[in-house]
Amino acid sequence: MVTPFAWSQPHPVNEHVQAASEELRRRGHEVVVLAPSSRAVDLARGRRALRRLGGNGEPLEGVVALGPAVPVSRKSRLGVPIGVRANLELALGADSFDVLHAHEPGMPSLSYLALRDSRALSVATFHSPD
Repeated sequence: MVTPFAWSQPHPVNEHVQAASEELRRRGHEVVVLAPSSRAVDLARGRRALRRLGGNGEPLEGVVALGPAVPVSRKSRLGVPIGVRANLELALGADSFDVLHAHEPGMPSLSYLALRDSRALSVATFHSPD
């Protein structure tokens, strides 16, 4: 699953991604969430996970922060292509995902780039408050 919204801040899309991921894991699936974050601990953990991919081929797991979130308004932060694209390419290329599910890919973001660059079966979800 890929979300463009900072995992470090509450957002309805991230709540949906978290709930769907937990349910899929409960049903026996391996789920990785790729997201930006504004929390230093998330970014450090994400860098370590990406380094392990290159070193001994450990698969990604849980939530992997691919880069910092950039503020777009007082209430939202998005991961934008600048600075996170290389991490996204590394994550998508080094792990063998069966399905990529991108949330809100209609804007320039991590989700948009993931759909564009993924070689896996891809799904997109556009959320609406209506």
